[in-house]
Amino acid sequence: MADNETRWATRTERHAGVDITVHAPRSDAEASLGGTLLRVLEQRLGMPLDLKVPTDLLAALLREAVTFAGWRPPARVVETAEAADALPSCSVLLVLSPVPRAFAKDAAGWYAAGPIRERLTAAEVLGSDTALLLWEPKEDAR
Repeated sequence: MADNETRWATRTERHAGVDITVHAPRSDAEASLGGTLLRVLEQRLGMPLDLKVPTDLLAALLREAVTFAGWRPPARVVETAEAADALPSCSVLLVLSPVPRAFAKDAAGWYAAGPIRERLTAAEVLGSDTALLLWEPKEDAR
C-alpha cells in the first residue's frame, strides 16, 4: 500500500454486482472536487447525469482519479501576523515580495530558510505582504 493511501478512510459500495471502493476526501476542497467535475461534465460538455450510476459514487470516483493524478487544493494565503503566529511549529511560508523567500517556524519563532538562522517575528516575516502556506504539519504528525 502506498504512503498516500494509508491516510485515507475508504468506503465500499456494491453497484451492479461489483464492489467499488473509494477513498473519503481528506479536505473540504477535495470533497467538493467530485461534484464540481460532475457539474462541468453536465454543463460544459452536455453529458447527462442519468448514467445509471449514483452521482455520489461517480463523484467519488472522479475525485479519486484526479487526486491520485496529483491535484491538490490551492495553497492557503496567510494575510496577518496573528494568523502566522497561530500556525504550528514546522510550518513553512513563502513570501513573494520583494524577493521570494521561504520562512520556517519553530518554538522560538520564524527564521528565513538558509544558513543564517536569524529569529524573526511574524510581523517581520510578512511586512506589508501576504504569504503562501507551503507546509503545515497535521495534528497526528506532531
